[in-house]
Amino acid sequence: MRKTRVFLSLPEQVRTAVCVSACAIIATMGSPAWGLQGADATGGQTFSLHWTDVPLRSGLQGIVESAGRSLLLDRRLDPDRKVSIELHDATLQQAVSAVARSVGGDASFFDGIVYVGPKPAALRCRTLLELRRRDWESLPPDIRARGNTLVSGGWERLAVPREVVSRWLTQASLRAEGLDRFPHDLLAPADLPQMPLHRALALFAGMFELTYVPQADGVVQFLPVGDDVVDVRRFQIGVGAAEAASRVKQAVPDVRVQVEGTQLIVEGRIESLELAASLLQGAAHGTQPSGGRTPVRPRPGSDPYALDRFTVKEAKATLRQVIEQFGRQLRLDIRYDEKALEQAGVSLDRPIVFQVENGTIDDLWHAVLDPLGCRFERRGRIVQIMPK
Repeated sequence: MRKTRVFLSLPEQVRTAVCVSACAIIATMGSPAWGLQGADATGGQTFSLHWTDVPLRSGLQGIVESAGRSLLLDRRLDPDRKVSIELHDATLQQAVSAVARSVGGDASFFDGIVYVGPKPAALRCRTLLELRRRDWESLPPDIRARGNTLVSGGWERLAVPREVVSRWLTQASLRAEGLDRFPHDLLAPADLPQMPLHRALALFAGMFELTYVPQADGVVQFLPVGDDVVDVRRFQIGVGAAEAASRVKQAVPDVRVQVEGTQLIVEGRIESLELAASLLQGAAHGTQPSGGRTPVRPRPGSDPYALDRFTVKEAKATLRQVIEQFGRQLRLDIRYDEKALEQAGVSLDRPIVFQVENGTIDDLWHAVLDPLGCRFERRGRIVQIMPK
């Protein structure tokens, strides 16, 4: 695999490099004119770190920016702390998480942003963002629309926290209560993309152990974050709910599971609920894909794609190009007998058109192969394509 070596702008005595795989999530010259979009996916991009006393912020920026993401380093982590780490062929999530954990923190990944902060804050980050988004949905339409106001997600050097929040709220014609909970501090700069106000507030407040409650009268009240930040999901299982609950508890030990008749009520962080949903895929009523497909039930820890979701818009390519690009970008071992496919009337050079919206990796393959009269079997990274 061809790699590009990116050196960070650091003093000469600091030896550090980030090796970035040349495989990108968006198609490059000579590839089909389409690409995969995943919530946290970076395609086949991998990183090798050879760090000796690298400042935390500089090192993380080298990784994150090379992946086309934006970094938010929590104010509670020392940006100049020296990090020494050796890592080979890691994904973006693995690389950033390893660096964060080496300084006692952790990381969260969402919508092109990589947040690195204290472990408790990072673990609850996505859950808080989702809970606050839903809070706005329950408000009157005019107030809800203000919560979706796009604001500049970043702030300048030496910005004052209360002034950052006040500026955002003023832009959306909202008022604040509890601004005095933000300490008088001077912030390091953050360069983040535009984002909805509800997300910017949740992300920013979290760095001060705060969250907020939006109210119907246009007031946003800031409060301390509680100890138990969880989301709740219900799964209609039917017969075998108790057995399903046991499987979830064993595979995802940090969730709370309750059986109510034929339903499972699962409480936990967003990431843990996604693992539980993947485990229960096909077991819950209404989750079996249409078209009579056999539901796939990936086990967390055994399926590297269990949490990945992909979007492809009106892709046009040959089957051969799709196979090559999926293999390269997703690091799949794709196997097929071209002669057997041709005997079944399937040409690898046949043009195809397909699309997927927020689908699993198996939805992706079904979208490509079902119209051609092909089927596939997948075990982890190995995919076998066959005629039906």
